[in-house]
Parts: sequence; structure tokens; C-alpha cells
Amino acid sequence: MIGNRYVYDRGVEGLAWVTVQTDGVQIVKKDVSYGAHSISLHTIDDLGGADKLRDEATLLNYLSPLLSDQKHLTPADFKKVLLDAGEFLPRIWRGHRGNPFLDQYDVLNPQLVYGRSFMGSVVASESLFKEVSEVFRFVEPDQPNYGVFSHKLRELLILLCTEIEANWKPIYDLNYPSKQVTRHTTKDYFLLKAPLRLGSYKARLKDYPHCSFSPYVSWDGTAPTSSLTWYDAYNAVKHDRESNFHRSTLEHVLNACAALHILQVTQWGPSLFDVMDSPRYSIFEVTEFPNVPISEVYVPLIGTESDFSTSRPYETI
Repeated sequence: MIGNRYVYDRGVEGLAWVTVQTDGVQIVKKDVSYGAHSISLHTIDDLGGADKLRDEATLLNYLSPLLSDQKHLTPADFKKVLLDAGEFLPRIWRGHRGNPFLDQYDVLNPQLVYGRSFMGSVVASESLFKEVSEVFRFVEPDQPNYGVFSHKLRELLILLCTEIEANWKPIYDLNYPSKQVTRHTTKDYFLLKAPLRLGSYKARLKDYPHCSFSPYVSWDGTAPTSSLTWYDAYNAVKHDRESNFHRSTLEHVLNACAALHILQVTQWGPSLFDVMDSPRYSIFEVTEFPNVPISEVYVPLIGTESDFSTSRPYETI
């Protein structure tokens, strides 16, 4: 039992993490209303003796009134936490969705943790989103125009996909340190689909909500390049413009742009482009998210200089 950590979804009140220690039980609560964390320690004497720690059911039964005055909690209400307090998966967002009060809960502040890497990624993406929006002055983003191709669209497709690669590489390197290669390919980058849950995202143009895209849903490890049709088109027009110029289409550009937006959200959190929380700009908005289990939500290390100090590669969990 010592070292076990659990999390309980308190609904409108937020999340509560329970850690079993040698001297008792530590409870950390995330208060949604005030946006703050609180911490309390219940010693073995408070618990009524060490026998309260003898098994999971006994302990969680005792903790029920401390965590909820609405119902009696059972072990099924608690989920074992995947990571230790203060640990996080580098450049992988793990907030919480499913509880409407916690949908925008980004426990980790990416600007504080990642610094220039975060700012560089966001600024580069914003610049491209603005360039794509300029195209809409000349070509309406609508189904009949998806097949339109041009030199400007080719340029944008190449820029968008190289920026996507510029994000894929550090995410891969940080999370698969034992699989380092001298030249990355989509076979390597396909390993990011699962931890980032890329296939579960859908995004649409904010001003043209009928234009919706799921750019990663078809990504297949047996054909890691050709299964991403927009990325395959990028490779084709980059290496052989004369034969493949017709693939520089508006549809491929919009899919690549949606893919970049989603990649930003999967790294830094959904509040990045939320007008209520951030001044950051994108022409897209996410309409479908993966449901991240509360067992994977990062646990803050309260009482330290930084709530998150330990980066843990995804391949180790």
C-alpha cells in the first residue's frame, strides 16, 4: 500500500489525489472554483491506527467522508494514478476532459516548463495560420474548391508540413530516447499517434464551421506516409513539382493546417487557442477531443519551487 496513489473526480469541486505514505495519507485537492491546489496530511494517528492502511478497501472507505459529503465512495470511485507527483510526459498534454468543470484544466503551465521551445512552436504555428487565412480572400474554403491548386498553396503545404515535422521530432526524441535514429521517418513518427491520441481529434475552421477535418484518423503504421494523404502530397510536390503540382490542393493545405493546430493542442493543452484563456491565434478550433482518463492527469508536487520537475519518457510507462 505504501506509495500507492489514487485520484477521485469530485465533479464540480475538482480532482483529489490520495497518496499513501509511511506516516499517513496525503490528500491534494484541485479546486475548480478558485483554480488553486490545497494539501493536507492525515497521520496514522488521525487515521485511527496503522490497520487503516492494511488494504485498499479499508483505507478508501475511511477516506470517503473526507472527499465527499454527497455519497459514500467505494474503491471503484478511485483510479490508480499512472505517474508520480511532479512527473510529466514531455510535450504531451494530460489535462482532463469528460467533466465539464475540468475540461479546460491544464495542470501544467507549458510556458514555465518548456520556455523557448513552447514559444517558438506557438509563434511559428500562428504565423502559418495567418498565411493560410489570407488565401480565403481569393479562394473560398468550401467543398467545390477543395481541388484548387496553385503555387501559393504548394508553398503553404510545404511550410505547414515542415513545421509539423519540426514538432514531431522533439516529441519523438524526448519520449523514445532508446529509439534514437540519425534520420527520422514517418515510421518513427507514427509512434506518436497513440500517446498524443492524434486519431481522436477533429478540428474545424472557426469562420467556416462546415469545413471539418480529422487529419490523423487514417494514419496507419503499415503505410505511415501514404495513409496521411495530405502529408504524402507534401512529399510529392516537394520532390517532383512537375509531375505532382496538381496535388498542391486547398484540401491538402487545410488538412495540414488542421493537423498543425491539433499538434499544438496535444502538446500544450486546449486552452492555448481559447479566447478566454489565451491571446494565441488560430483559424481552427477542436470539436472532438480524446477522453483522457483521470488516472493519467498529471499530479502537481505541491510545496516545491516547481509543481512539475521530472520529465518521464512515454516509452517508460
